[in-house]
Amino acid sequence: MEYKVDYEDVQFTLFDFLNAGQLSDLPRFQGQGVDLYQSVLDESLKFSKQEVAPLNEKGDRVGVKIVDGRVQMPEGFGDVLKKFGENGFMAIDLNSEYNGMGLPTLINTAVSEFVMGACASFAFFHLLTRGDCNMLQSFASEDQKQTYLTRMTTGEWTGTMCLTEPQAGSAVGDITTTAKKNADGSYSIQGSKIFITCGDHDLSSNIIHLVLARVEGDLAGTKGISLFIVPAKRLNADGTPGMDNDVKLVSVEHKMGIKASPTCLLEFGDKGKCQGFLVGKQADGMKYMFQLMNEARLAVGQQGVALSGAAYEHALQYAKERTQGGKTLIIQYPDVRRMLMTQKAYVEALRCLIFESALFVDLGWHHPDAHVREEYESYLGLMTPVCKAFGSDMGFRVTELAIQTYGGYGFIQDYPAEQYMRDLKIASLYEGTNGIQAMDLIGRKFLKNTGQNLKKYLTRITGQLKQVEEQTELKPLVAKIVQAIGRFGAAAQAVGQQAADEARVGLMATPFLRAFGDIICAQLLVRRAAVALKQLGQSATPERKRFLQGKVEVAKFYVEQLLPETDLNIARILSQDVSALADVL
Repeated sequence: MEYKVDYEDVQFTLFDFLNAGQLSDLPRFQGQGVDLYQSVLDESLKFSKQEVAPLNEKGDRVGVKIVDGRVQMPEGFGDVLKKFGENGFMAIDLNSEYNGMGLPTLINTAVSEFVMGACASFAFFHLLTRGDCNMLQSFASEDQKQTYLTRMTTGEWTGTMCLTEPQAGSAVGDITTTAKKNADGSYSIQGSKIFITCGDHDLSSNIIHLVLARVEGDLAGTKGISLFIVPAKRLNADGTPGMDNDVKLVSVEHKMGIKASPTCLLEFGDKGKCQGFLVGKQADGMKYMFQLMNEARLAVGQQGVALSGAAYEHALQYAKERTQGGKTLIIQYPDVRRMLMTQKAYVEALRCLIFESALFVDLGWHHPDAHVREEYESYLGLMTPVCKAFGSDMGFRVTELAIQTYGGYGFIQDYPAEQYMRDLKIASLYEGTNGIQAMDLIGRKFLKNTGQNLKKYLTRITGQLKQVEEQTELKPLVAKIVQAIGRFGAAAQAVGQQAADEARVGLMATPFLRAFGDIICAQLLVRRAAVALKQLGQSATPERKRFLQGKVEVAKFYVEQLLPETDLNIARILSQDVSALADVL
């Protein structure tokens, strides 16, 4: 299956709109620049198309299976993962002293879109291992970094995150996995973890599990949880993998999609011989894991962009080639154009959303001014649940429209849209369901600080919109977004007044997130359109002019056709209706 992506849109969003080159002004990225970033993007896209994409259909059809108690991956995955690590793609934004490239997270995010779009099942080996590496880079001891990090950044070893347990689900504080300290300073780990992505496979010589467990005697709930490194194989004196570490594969899930991503039920310490090593301070595990969880939530939003973007590109090509009645190309029908423009608008808006959030990561982590870092961290806190929930929900809507564009052919496996849809559905479920993300936004990110961060962010984007208002073509669009911001602000005030009523707030949470998501996406596209308009007069070729005009038209379409859904969601927020709470279900 060919991987398709609008690379010109990726580059325009990164370099023309978000000005990714500005990051080389930060001390962390000195000596870098657009040429380097462009080179990494070129090579990673080439690799994704030539090496990763051929795994996609094969992985979906063959899936994973258990052979002699271990997961056996489809043919080809191991060779590609090895090449992926050798090319440095596993650790693009990690520190160079641990074999990373030391590039911005923004560039890694773009590369991740290519890998995910080419083959979602393969991409999880990258996303989880890279996320583990970043967490270990932040919190592990130097000895642990040298032992584990240097081998994971190259892809020699892969990683997992082990939070969920069968009886606990999303209530991480209810976990029962235990850790008992041994005389040598290690810990004996015992418990079960479920839904562990890439939890067992035959692609790497060791799998490094990052496991949440409670040391005997520590507090109940999340405050008593610690984080442990638990290798699937114990290490020999020379650091090479040795004997099994009593991590048992119980089963793999048979899933709707991402069939070549082994989702495992693991038993730790079934024989009482599972050895783990504490990361950082005892009982600080949730604080550490939140870094990985938040990164994973951004990555899930990026999954929505990657798969929906690929689905749209295939649907677009099909519409340009398929005739109706042997005469008229279906792309000439207005309703088909409406569907395609809706797909294009969501894909480009979500790409802007994910990329700008990645830019916030770089500025929030690496800007030399502490006040600036704090400001961007506050913006990122608001963006994270929106990226995860809005990105996955609207991405799924795009795949649905892609199938509709194909007509009956979209429903069969001869065409790729149905696989993209199946592979993407999980994104609204894992890393905290989208309802949990909505509650996080309205509860922890809005109500807990009396709305100050939200107010600051809305003031910021209103100011940014005013800066492009001078361009006559965009002035009506700016006015409509600013009006929507005002209505949303009034709705947020109404939410604040009912903060004590948890049930009412719960009913408002998803409409709140979706209204916010539409406003964010609309203003991003209009701001980007302003950049395109400035370049239109300087463009040398008809192809480039058509591309730039497309940025303007997609902004118009989003504001006129999709942003009105904000009013529907605001009406839901302001409604006094509580019928969903009635005792009739």
